[in-house]
Amino acid sequence: MPLKSVWGNDEKTILILEFVPPWTWKEYRDGTRAFFSDIDYDTPVDVIFLNPYGDFSLPKGISLPELLRMPIMGQVQSYSVFVRPQPAVRAMVHVFLTENPAMKSYFLFAHDLEHAHSLLRAVRQIERQKRPDAANSSEST
Repeated sequence: MPLKSVWGNDEKTILILEFVPPWTWKEYRDGTRAFFSDIDYDTPVDVIFLNPYGDFSLPKGISLPELLRMPIMGQVQSYSVFVRPQPAVRAMVHVFLTENPAMKSYFLFAHDLEHAHSLLRAVRQIERQKRPDAANSSEST
């Protein structure tokens, strides 16, 4: 199967999507629909886009909506990390973020899988640190 998924941690808060060339947009649509059907949307799930060859390649008929319209997006506040994406993927993400600037902090780029996990740990830690401050500041007003 050209599109594989595996949980990136025991808590099932990180999903790794592995793209094994060649793949088609139909396989992408069908695969992501199946992968995300069993997710508990009460918990944020981050997605790491991975290609084992270090080249996140795209099939013909590049489609920004197809690439970025993940079933998980819009359901929960989650991050998308692209591991060593090729320039075309970076450009597509840039175009998407130009139209959706509020989403900018939720798209990250990593040089390998370990770096992707490290980025996700860091952003989630920052979020946890912000929560108590927000609660305390609203109680004092």
